[in-house]
Amino acid sequence: MADPRPALLPIVGLLAALAAGAAGARDDDRAQPATIEADRVEVLRPEGVSHYYGDVVFVQGSLRITGAEMTLRAPGGAVEFAETIGEPATVRQETDAGAIVDAEGRRIEYQADAQLITLTGDAVMRRGGERFAAGRIRYRTDTGRVEAGAEGNGGDERVRIRIEPEPEAAE
Repeated sequence: MADPRPALLPIVGLLAALAAGAAGARDDDRAQPATIEADRVEVLRPEGVSHYYGDVVFVQGSLRITGAEMTLRAPGGAVEFAETIGEPATVRQETDAGAIVDAEGRRIEYQADAQLITLTGDAVMRRGGERFAAGRIRYRTDTGRVEAGAEGNGGDERVRIRIEPEPEAAE
C-alpha cells in the first residue's frame, strides 16, 4: 500500500501559499485624508454624495482606486462608500505585511465601514503569487479573505486561481 503522506504535500503547500497572502490592508489607510482627481465633479452637499467623471483617481493612504466614473458617499467628511466604473476600473492597496493587492473589474464597490471591496465584470485580483479571476470577487481588506464566483447573472462563469510557488520553495 502506498504512503498517503506524499499526496498531502501539494495540499499543505496550497494552504501555506493562501495563508501567506492573507494579511489585510494597512490598518491606517482609513484614518488618512482622501484625495480625488477627475475631469468634472458634481457635489450634493446635503446628502454627502459626490459624482466624479473622467479619469477619476481616488487615493486614501495606500488605497488607490481609478476609473471612468465614481460615486462617493462621505457624509460628515468620512468616506463610507464608493462605486467606480471603468474599462477597467482598478484598485491597488498595500497590506500591513508590505504585499501589494492589485485588482480590476468593470465595476468596483468599496464599503469602508465593512472593509469590503467587491469587483464585478471580468474581475481579476493579484496578491503575492496568487491570481484570482471570476465574474465577481469580494475582498475583505481587514482579513485578506477572498471570495470569488459568478457575477450573479446566471452565467456559467468559473473561478480561475493561479498560485505561484515561493522562489525559495522551488527546486
